Amino acid sequence: MAPTAEEYFPRGKAKSTQKATSTTTDNKKIDKDEKLFVNIFSEKDGKIIKKKKKSVGKKKVSEKPVLAIKYVPSLNYSQLKEGMVMGAVVSEVSDYNIKVSLPCHLTASLSIANISSIFTDFLRKSTEDIKSEDEDLSDVPSLDQLFKVGQFLVVAISSIKQENNKYEVSVSTDPKLLMATRIPDVGDLCMASVISKEDHGYIMDIGSKTIRGFLPNKAAEKHWTKTICTGSVILCVITKKDGGAVTLKCEPGKVYNNLKSEVNLHNVLPGTVFNAKINTVLDNGLKVQFGKDLSGYVHKDLLPKSLSDYDIDAQINVRLVHVIPTMNTVLLSARDIWPFTNQFSDVKAGSLFENATIAEVNKNDLILTLTNSLRGYVSARHAQTDHNATQPLKERYKIGSTVRARALGLDHFSGQVVCTLHKDKVQGVTKIDHLKIGEKVKAEVKQFKPEGLEVKVGAVTGFIPTLYLSDVPLKHPEKKFLPGDKIDCKVIKVNPERKRLHLTSKPYMVKNEFSIISSIDEAEEGVITEGVVAKISKAGLLINLMGEARGWAPASELSTEPVEFPEKIFWIGQSVKCRVKAVNPEKNSITLSLVINGANTKPSGKKGSLLKLGNFYKAQILKVTTKGLDVEVNENGVSIGCRIPVYHLSDNLSLASNILECYKEGDDIEALCFVHEVIPILTLKPSICQAAKSSNCVHSWESISVGSILPAVVKSTAKIGIFMNLPIWESVRCFVPIRHVSNFYVDSIQDIIEEGQTLMVKVLEKSESGKKEILGTTNVEEVNVNSSDSTVEMVQNLLGDFHFLRSHSSGKLAKLTIGDKITAKVKELTDMGAILEAGGLMALAPASNLGSEKPVPGNKISVIVLFIDYQMGVLEVSCDQSFVKKHTETKDETLEVDMSVKGDIILSRTQHNLQIVSVTEPTKFAGCLVYISDIGHMNDFLGDTDMDASEKSIDVQIKALTEKGEVIGVNKANVKDNNKKRSRTTSKSEGERKEKRRRTDSITSNADSKKENLPDIKQPKSLLKLFGQETKPDNKASVKVKTEPKKKKDRAVVVPEVTDTKMEVEEATVKPEEAMPDNVEKISDPGWDFSLTGVTLPAWGKVSIWGDEEESDLDEDSDKNDKEKKHISKKEAKRLRREEEKAAEMQEDKIIQGANAPPQTEQEFEKLVASSPNSSLVWIQFMAHYLQSCQYDQARAVAKRAVDRINFREENERLNIYLAWLNLENAYGTQESLDTVLRDAVQRNDEYKVYSQMADIFNKSSKFLEAEKIYKTLAKKFCKVKEVWIRYGLFYFTNSRMEEGRFVFTRALQNLEAREAADISAKFAQIEFKYGDTERGKTMYEKLVSSYPRRVDIWSSYADQLTRIGDVTATRALYTRISTLGLQAKKMKPLFAKWLEFETSYGTDEQQGEVRSAALKYLNSKTSEEPTDAQS
Repeated sequence: MAPTAEEYFPRGKAKSTQKATSTTTDNKKIDKDEKLFVNIFSEKDGKIIKKKKKSVGKKKVSEKPVLAIKYVPSLNYSQLKEGMVMGAVVSEVSDYNIKVSLPCHLTASLSIANISSIFTDFLRKSTEDIKSEDEDLSDVPSLDQLFKVGQFLVVAISSIKQENNKYEVSVSTDPKLLMATRIPDVGDLCMASVISKEDHGYIMDIGSKTIRGFLPNKAAEKHWTKTICTGSVILCVITKKDGGAVTLKCEPGKVYNNLKSEVNLHNVLPGTVFNAKINTVLDNGLKVQFGKDLSGYVHKDLLPKSLSDYDIDAQINVRLVHVIPTMNTVLLSARDIWPFTNQFSDVKAGSLFENATIAEVNKNDLILTLTNSLRGYVSARHAQTDHNATQPLKERYKIGSTVRARALGLDHFSGQVVCTLHKDKVQGVTKIDHLKIGEKVKAEVKQFKPEGLEVKVGAVTGFIPTLYLSDVPLKHPEKKFLPGDKIDCKVIKVNPERKRLHLTSKPYMVKNEFSIISSIDEAEEGVITEGVVAKISKAGLLINLMGEARGWAPASELSTEPVEFPEKIFWIGQSVKCRVKAVNPEKNSITLSLVINGANTKPSGKKGSLLKLGNFYKAQILKVTTKGLDVEVNENGVSIGCRIPVYHLSDNLSLASNILECYKEGDDIEALCFVHEVIPILTLKPSICQAAKSSNCVHSWESISVGSILPAVVKSTAKIGIFMNLPIWESVRCFVPIRHVSNFYVDSIQDIIEEGQTLMVKVLEKSESGKKEILGTTNVEEVNVNSSDSTVEMVQNLLGDFHFLRSHSSGKLAKLTIGDKITAKVKELTDMGAILEAGGLMALAPASNLGSEKPVPGNKISVIVLFIDYQMGVLEVSCDQSFVKKHTETKDETLEVDMSVKGDIILSRTQHNLQIVSVTEPTKFAGCLVYISDIGHMNDFLGDTDMDASEKSIDVQIKALTEKGEVIGVNKANVKDNNKKRSRTTSKSEGERKEKRRRTDSITSNADSKKENLPDIKQPKSLLKLFGQETKPDNKASVKVKTEPKKKKDRAVVVPEVTDTKMEVEEATVKPEEAMPDNVEKISDPGWDFSLTGVTLPAWGKVSIWGDEEESDLDEDSDKNDKEKKHISKKEAKRLRREEEKAAEMQEDKIIQGANAPPQTEQEFEKLVASSPNSSLVWIQFMAHYLQSCQYDQARAVAKRAVDRINFREENERLNIYLAWLNLENAYGTQESLDTVLRDAVQRNDEYKVYSQMADIFNKSSKFLEAEKIYKTLAKKFCKVKEVWIRYGLFYFTNSRMEEGRFVFTRALQNLEAREAADISAKFAQIEFKYGDTERGKTMYEKLVSSYPRRVDIWSSYADQLTRIGDVTATRALYTRISTLGLQAKKMKPLFAKWLEFETSYGTDEQQGEVRSAALKYLNSKTSEEPTDAQS
């Protein structure tokens, strides 16, 4: 502020001029007076720039004030006093504290208890659970909901603590401190705290005892945060003043840009905006004039542009920051504070800048350029690389030079990073809290001590205990670790409070990555980690983990074999890999095991043996995990930990995961003790529990006999069979060989059986030796004694699971049951069905259940619930009004057991093996629902394969009625002809084996049988199919077949020729005796699938026998003559020489005529591969040369030579050879030879590429089982690759195995990362549209667009699929929805263009006009928003 304004400077008034000559005494007097104002003008140098005196007789100069100012005043910690009010910016938000940046690079902290007195009282009540009638203490917001980094605040200094030249400043936002001496008027800013929430708004405390504020609800809705609770502090503007009440508004755009024309420094708050005029441009900022003769200062750090861009007398908007009361100096800022920004998102305290450029060098600080948009501030103290350095900054640093700097803090007020250049700060780690357990660091050895090694990590001192020095014990560690040595270490323990850092230099622990367990909270059963042996006893080992965690490994868990003397095997300090076996948080103990494999093979502990097998126990759920329930059983005062795996919750594995979600911690359940493993395993499976209660089922070893049938649970599967757990309350081992698993051939057990599945087992053999072993069978023909009873039991258990899910559901799902009549509103109608809304629930009605009169969108109709998906919250209903009427009329009618009825299948759920039948005859019971199973037995792995998909009407026999009135029946066709489908399946598999055997025999048969086994020459597709490729109509390939009169000794040879993208197959007539050697059987050219090798053939690349037959015969004759005549005459020699010259001339002519002439003989191929040994094309042509004459062994030899000869760097070329070789073995080799080549190909190539191409080869050659195996291998090895799951699912869908394909989709969601869920879901939705159920595809897309409404690609793909299936109405409705999204113009433009293109093809001119109207409406809405945004 100008020193000439007397009203602001009551003391120290100085004269403006002095004409007399100054004396020494006068100068001293002036210096003494001016020292009072030294802080006002220059804190940098402390000097006063005085006005020059006029000498008598000299030329007059312009008069300047005596107290001329060169620098903007600054603020430091020593000048802060309690009660000062200033602006601040939030820099960090934690749970209980907020760090704020103050002006001039100062910092302070705002405690949760200093926000406001009302908020503090609110916290106290919520903590002490003191609640009044009108208060809701349920939700106390966290600080990150109330404050945001970059937010401008007005704070008051509440306390200042100084210790060792370090200041700790605390601030408060309580309106009572901020507004205590201020009387705000209309248009003024004020800090207000919420007192209470009323009907029309909030009662606010503005720091006055006589005036209260009111914030209307409409104004509160415009605040930047929606979390406004009791005690929240909000910066507001007073809009109306009425006696003892003021009306407030808090819209950020208006509050933070509130411009005041009349200035009263006693009332205005920091943050108020003034219009000012630039008075002077100073060295480090601006001096401006505002209000009525008021002056203020703007530091260059608080200017939005460079200082050189401002001119004197220019207008500028400035914001009040602080008024220094002792000097009445006003500090201002010109930076924008709304919207809140965090320009340090990529920088944090401790960040190192390797090449920071010096932008400015001032006397007391440096300004650095850290990045293109980020500046750094270095004070004079931190600019010295050494603490003792005193060299001036301008002599030490030059503008443009680079330095290494480390960030000490982030100044959000000025937008600069506070940095240091100290060497000890820049090099390495600066603070111990920058390190975390498990982090690898580089340490420097300081000194060796008896307890361990003292090291230095950057600026932090660490310690390596003796146990953690090396993998092997060291007699003289001081000789290995010398002072100054650099060693690799890993952090094992960090304690910032006690400033302790422990490391390990064990190479085994430093180099290997393992799971970190630093506390008992991080320990989970089954996790494998690393530890160090700390103590050895006969009872076991004490193992130190990371941090403060320790674990105990009992002697029984040290090895699979008994260990009598652990001290002879282990040593103190040994690194060991261990597995967490058990965790007891109450006792703070971790049990470890050194037996990594075979975790489930150990017997149960001593406590577990207290539970008797076959008994029911009451258990309490301790923890619910994805694997099952961890429960606790209290038996005789002993708490025993048990487990109920997820597959033991139900016999229906498809519902097990849904049932698991119904349980909660603390629930009490009753379960059966089924088996003793590591811990007792309990079960809730109805079939096992019923067998345990039944007296007809055997439960002991003695009562078991051959032929006994009892339920069992699959324990594990292997290639040779399955291992089962039986409800026999002794240690009995049951095994079912693969030949006894089913009544049809089983190649892979995992394809039809999974762990935890319930099956019936029939005892075939019982071991009479000491071991209790049973050999059993699960063949449905062996165990299916009474199929109808088994079917009824399965349906009863399934319905019981449905009742359980309903009882644990919430809302309307808990009130609905199958068969209920409800009212639903039709939302959309498509060719595949209808989408309805029933009381907030989505309902789907397939086209088959719409009835003769299709519902009209918008109407409300009565529907019958057919199925409830409790997981997705979706209903499947029937809209058939005739059925609805019949079902309603016969609702009270009751079917009787053993009654025979006829009905239509109206619902099928193959994953649950459930069908629902609507009775049609007798008419008395028409509309009644009957539940049946689509399989005849739980061991039936195929289902009813004979039933036609279009066959809906079936005969049903009623078998049982449940307590809730559900009717259970069986399909009569299954009962009468239960084994018919088995024989058909068996014969089909046998037929496939015969076909394969016939095809193999055709290759090895003699010439007499060739006509019967060879593919038809007139159908080139069959030839191509031998190698996995079949020409399809849409491929760019044409086949030419030249027909000629058939001769007795002539045969047709099909010659495929690949030229660019077109394939021509021509027919030539060749004499068999000229085309092939005599010892090779004469069959037609098998063709060659070059598409699977990745090779494109040139024009000459015909897969045939190349060359001149006459030359071949000549060569053969010459060879024979050479053998027969070792001594020839001169005449004969002359003739031979003449023939050789002739042959040479012919060869020269060939070369002259065309350089690309194809090789014709084996010798030419040898020359070609010698000249181009790394070309896969040449080698494959060589293989085709031998394949033309069916010399398969020679073709294999060429392939083997090729993979050995091609340079190892040519990965793609080598891969092409292997793919061609695999193609060869697949068509003409054995399974053993194919497996050998595949194994070698996987080892020497990219595994993913090999398996992917192998799956395509199998699929194209119709070997679907082999292809499925490969896809399963891909899914296991590359479960994180999205394309694997897409190809896997597409394989199932294209082969009409929809359920397996949908299961692949579920597995894909479980394995892929969350960010890929949308893409994989969209892809499978497209697959559903093309190959599966379009209605399901629509449902998937609906969920996607509701979850990702801004994904334009998903909307576009959805529209494309609807257009493709010809659903014009649904497509048009979808485009209408898209037009209301309100996305950015660049996203909406292509969507509108696509809609217009659609209407051009399928709509009318009127509908095209609707598209244009929708686009115009969108543009108008966007245009109308712009002025509002500009105004705000």
